[in-house]
Amino acid sequence: MKHKLSLLLMLLAVSGLSVMEVSAQGVKSHIGLSIEGGISHLFLGKNLSPNGYTTPRLGYGGGAALFYELEYNHFIFRTGFGVDYTINNSQLTPHDYAVQIAEYPTMQYRYSFLSFSEKTHYGVGYVPVLFGANFSRVFFLVGAKIGVLPFYSKTQCAANVRIWAIDEDVIDPMEGLYTHYMGEHQLSNAMNLKLNQLNIMGSFEVGINLDGDGLSGQPLGKGAYYYGTSDKNKSSRGSMHYRLSIFADYGLSNMLPAKRPELDMVQFNGLTDITLQSMYYYAPHKGAVMHNCLVGIKFTMQYEMPKIDKSSCHCLKK
Repeated sequence: MKHKLSLLLMLLAVSGLSVMEVSAQGVKSHIGLSIEGGISHLFLGKNLSPNGYTTPRLGYGGGAALFYELEYNHFIFRTGFGVDYTINNSQLTPHDYAVQIAEYPTMQYRYSFLSFSEKTHYGVGYVPVLFGANFSRVFFLVGAKIGVLPFYSKTQCAANVRIWAIDEDVIDPMEGLYTHYMGEHQLSNAMNLKLNQLNIMGSFEVGINLDGDGLSGQPLGKGAYYYGTSDKNKSSRGSMHYRLSIFADYGLSNMLPAKRPELDMVQFNGLTDITLQSMYYYAPHKGAVMHNCLVGIKFTMQYEMPKIDKSSCHCLKK
């Protein structure tokens, strides 16, 4: 972990030095904030969802990022740091269970799951490394987001189960006996979910510039808001710009660690003590694979830093 953080700090330091250098050469530099939201989905490998056992459902998520963007002619480069948080849903179809209780040797209890669902929560910090182009009205970015240090990773299971019993000495199944915990019951359980510390995501973004003044090409609308000196030359003054875009992030690496506990989907510690387990810990699913995906809308506001006016520099001459 320390090595990863050291590498990340070195990358940011190198980026910062590059920013100072290119700013001195007169290219456009922006610092900004983006906020995003959309639908989330988990793509599960065959070991995690065999024969329709697990059916992923659409979830939702969002996040925000602080970034630096470099623009040279039409070319743009972006880096910084952002955070995403998503809630994903899965519908499960576990098999029915039959349990023998030692206190009743002739009786067998049956458990039929009428519904079984799971919510996966996780947040991740990431460093974007994106390249693209800006053409006045439209722009695009493509590259990778290096996800590090996942946080608040947990899973919540919920089920509705029907319980009845069969006894060799009784002709009909026994149902609705509250003294024997028979009937329909709602169960739930929350567990922490361990994820890999590094998740590399492919990223794509395309959108429109809500103002064009100060960007490449012709101005749109009322243009940008300028800040700085009273000089009439706008190129030497800072300005605010706004963008609206659609984006898609897809996890290229497996989010699940290689080593995980191996438990059955349901654990019985007596008739009235039933514990639900996460699908990620289900015993036959060793080596399971999970990839995340987030697609949505992003709003960006960025400040174009004023260019360095070389004519105002005082240089020492020999």
